[in-house]
Amino acid sequence: MVLPETTRQQITAALFRQEPYPYICLTYNVSDRQLRRIAHCLRTWGTTVPPRKEHTKPMGRPPVVPKEVQEELRDYVEKHPIAGLKEIQSYLQSECNTKFGLSTISRRLKDMGYALSIVSRGATSVEKDNIPNLSQEDRERLLLDPVATEAMAGRGTVYAWLRGTKPVPRRQGVRPKRKRASDDPQGHEVEDDREHCSEFSDVDSPEHDANGPGANIRASEPSTTHGTLE
Repeated sequence: MVLPETTRQQITAALFRQEPYPYICLTYNVSDRQLRRIAHCLRTWGTTVPPRKEHTKPMGRPPVVPKEVQEELRDYVEKHPIAGLKEIQSYLQSECNTKFGLSTISRRLKDMGYALSIVSRGATSVEKDNIPNLSQEDRERLLLDPVATEAMAGRGTVYAWLRGTKPVPRRQGVRPKRKRASDDPQGHEVEDDREHCSEFSDVDSPEHDANGPGANIRASEPSTTHGTLE
């Protein structure tokens, strides 16, 4: 039960007059526990309620990456836009003497406004033109980094941490499905070729030769396997 301010003032005056506690409780309709708490606050702080404590520690979980480390991370990514997560992890470990997880670094970069996107697919790629339109700021960052310029001139795919450029949108539409072996018409042609070959194999088989014109000639020749009848 929260007492009104006027009631608190009257109780304070009654306590200064040193009136008995049971009389004050009956007069102002307060419990003995409330009255003793008010008296304790008056003796300790000079008020009827305890003062509010100022929270020096911010509420919530502490940040995983401190602000100093975030500034180091921002400076490094600005100068090295194509740096990988493991490379960034090694740099922070050497500079700040703390090892952060790869997922923590990636999440922090996204919170800082960076997005990992493809900036080059190589000259021999089929989708070499499917790259984002780089902003002027990101273009200058890539040009100032000699490693990025050399990597983009190669054949492989290059990813970069972009800040003012939107990533490449995913392609819309249904992609053609891969044909199965059962749906391939060449499989039927192979089977037909096998059937065609089987027809010729039947002609050259011993059963077919036994009934042919050369059967009498081979039958008249003596068998050399088990010797002659003579």
